[in-house]
Amino acid sequence: MTYTVCFDVATKSLAVSIVYYDLNYKEYMIDLLTNVNDEFNSIKDIKDIKDIKDIKDDKTLYNRKMLKFINTIEKASSIFDNRINIIYADVIDLIPDKKVSETSIVYRSEMLFKYLNNTLDPIIKSLTSIEKDDNDDKDDIIFLLEYQMGPNVKSNIIASQIIYHATKYNQKIELVGPSLKNKVFIGGSDAKYSNFIEKYKTNYAANKNHAKYNLLNLLKYLKKEDILNSIKKKNIDDIADSIMMSLAYVLKNYW
Repeated sequence: MTYTVCFDVATKSLAVSIVYYDLNYKEYMIDLLTNVNDEFNSIKDIKDIKDIKDIKDDKTLYNRKMLKFINTIEKASSIFDNRINIIYADVIDLIPDKKVSETSIVYRSEMLFKYLNNTLDPIIKSLTSIEKDDNDDKDDIIFLLEYQMGPNVKSNIIASQIIYHATKYNQKIELVGPSLKNKVFIGGSDAKYSNFIEKYKTNYAANKNHAKYNLLNLLKYLKKEDILNSIKKKNIDDIADSIMMSLAYVLKNYW
């Protein structure tokens, strides 16, 4: 099993998501659908037998094969439906009731430390064993952070501290370009980034609204709309950046 732990880095509103992906679902689907074809042909062979007496019990052989055929289709459908699952999503106010200008880097670091150690670590450790076989090259966890531009010093500090913290898991850590998530759209052509860049005056507004629109489409498809119940409306675009970054990374590198 593979999970992404994805951070939309910020000094105040830190968006964090954990998403499960079945990275091998395509291979499983191919195997199952090959079996479906074989099972269907075997059912046809039975139906082609003219003398029903050749079948000891008309409720056994034919029914068993038909049941196996149906179960295989249902299993393939389940694998496809469960290839992605959002396990955790939250936007954390690292400095409650304070502005960034009212706090020091030491205070912000202390608050980040508390969240990572007291809240996030127990969630990560409850999901999957981080022990890896020496011969197993599959990552159980992939930590993702949006690449921070040089001038954004405060966010860069937060990103560096998260990277430092994540290294203890001995798992893959990746920096993701901010534009990658804008290449993903869910639904019709109305979800494409080109529509948003035409609609909004700034790239920032276009980026945020594009991510938010597609997240809402994704949650509707996954029937996980309730995941936003605990997130303030003003922060939905932040968690959208995190989840859509995660999906874009997996689509580019695995699917």
